Amino acid sequence: MWRAVCGGESGCGTPDPADSNIVWSTGFRLDFRWIELDLNLRDGYPEQTQGISRHPGLYFMGLQLMHTRKSGLIFGVGEDAAHVVATAAAHLGA
Repeated sequence: MWRAVCGGESGCGTPDPADSNIVWSTGFRLDFRWIELDLNLRDGYPEQTQGISRHPGLYFMGLQLMHTRKSGLIFGVGEDAAHVVATAAAHLGA
């Protein structure tokens, strides 16, 4: 897997085989074409429940109405993040 490691001596995009997660920030437009899985898109949004997809280990954050009306806003993402992190940790056995 690849992880973004920017700054210091390592540069960006340093490969690290020990990593099992990728965090990808897509910016301000919805574009999930790079994910080669059936996301069952509806109106451009992937099928998910509170950020958890049906594909083990694939999670989403910051989507509009992901869980609450404030899910897509910076001040509302924390509650969703706590749920996603707890689920990801359980998936990884942490």
